[in-house]
Amino acid sequence: MRKSPFLVFFECKAICLVTLALVACSDNGTNAAEFNAASVCPQSGRGTFVDERDGQVYKFTTIGNQVWMAENLNYSLSELAVLEPDSGKLVSPIVKCYDDNEDCSGIGRLYNWYAAHYACPNGWHLPSEAEWRTLVENMGGNEVASARLRAQFGWKPINRGENLNGTDDCGFSLFPVKTYAQDTASTKYELSVWTSTNHYDRGRKLYADFISYHKDVIFNSADRFSDNMAVRCLKD
Repeated sequence: MRKSPFLVFFECKAICLVTLALVACSDNGTNAAEFNAASVCPQSGRGTFVDERDGQVYKFTTIGNQVWMAENLNYSLSELAVLEPDSGKLVSPIVKCYDDNEDCSGIGRLYNWYAAHYACPNGWHLPSEAEWRTLVENMGGNEVASARLRAQFGWKPINRGENLNGTDDCGFSLFPVKTYAQDTASTKYELSVWTSTNHYDRGRKLYADFISYHKDVIFNSADRFSDNMAVRCLKD
């Protein structure tokens, strides 16, 4: 039976719409099912290295064209004073364990910005905001990168039935350091990590914030350079 021209027209239109929808879906690189860790961060780009200053061994992972430390820095930085990069003045570095513990193993140390600027091993550096943003883009964009960078455990649930842990697709293994539990509304798990970047003309330093209840990686500015945060070094 010969189809009417109208029927043929509507069938063709339906086929075109379905085709366009499939193309649109295939271009959505942030879809969790389409993230290809074997391409973005292959196992062959992961390993360990030794910090020659104190003999500590750190994991690293290659994501895109960047090689990142895959755990927080734990170097004590024995210097009594360092040069402030912007002014050249002598300033005091501050290095401590979380909650003033004596053992920093497993979590790493917390640094004020001055200490963070000098703390990375030779051949590594404190990453800039732009370098952190490159990492976020390599992990699929801001709405999914935080979950893909978080460790698969350690981000404890706050409410029954929820899961704040990540998928850790590339072995970046972000663990929370700060915990707030004054009341239900403000309870969160958080890891704040320094960047080397100034906040435009305000003289503040930017840091990357990974917070339990936020999908996005949030870039904030520190009011005080004495604030203590974690450090992830990037290979030169």
